[in-house]
Amino acid sequence: MPGDQNETKLVSFAIANGTRRKIINFLANGSKSTGEIGEIVGKATLDFHLRILQQAGLIKLEEGIVKLSEYGKNFLKNKTEKSEEKKL
Repeated sequence: MPGDQNETKLVSFAIANGTRRKIINFLANGSKSTGEIGEIVGKATLDFHLRILQQAGLIKLEEGIVKLSEYGKNFLKNKTEKSEEKKL
């Protein structure tokens, strides 16, 4: 879980990319295989994007299955809540 400034920069960098945001949002509905994610975002740079998300602590990758980490779930939940507050 990010705590220091360098870890915060990793998360910011990870989320700054549209493809990685798409992956995180896709995982909000549950764990997916790398093949399923590759079909949605493209397979050419999938490993690169997954590695960045993993380094930022947002996902866990186990035997070809990708899921949000606890930090990733909390991060996504906080973003969703803030978005809903803005709508009100």
